Amino acid sequence: MKPGEPEILEEVKQVDAQLSVGDIITPDFCARSTVIGIDHYVMQSFDGQQVRWDSHTLTSDSPAPFNRWWLVNTPGHGPQVVTAAPDVPGGVEFRKELSGLVTLNSEGNADLSAEVGALAMYADESGLLYAEEVFDGAERMVYVNKPYHG
Repeated sequence: MKPGEPEILEEVKQVDAQLSVGDIITPDFCARSTVIGIDHYVMQSFDGQQVRWDSHTLTSDSPAPFNRWWLVNTPGHGPQVVTAAPDVPGGVEFRKELSGLVTLNSEGNADLSAEVGALAMYADESGLLYAEEVFDGAERMVYVNKPYHG
């Protein structure tokens, strides 16, 4: 690089999804989807950090798992497509920086959550993320997260 020339960065930063209740998106992996709710998470992680992010609840006319899915601004990973999963597979690594006690402030539909809960995140060898959530008065939910390339 010559003096005065701008530096070209090799790393491309992820841009968080910024949606509102009622917004409609057209992803390439399912039918048009409508944002029906937004959960604003604040988590005290098991590594001592306070972490914040938004989770957008979407519905579509697609069959499961995209009849109800989430677009989550996963800290350090950017937007992720999140769908229900039957269970967390064996052999995954617990991610303490993405796990902890959470409080939520919700807009719109919040049928599957409550104000207080716990979140545990895991990563497989390829970096694919899995999550378990339990909220006050609700059953344990399991999810798989995949990068969103919207």
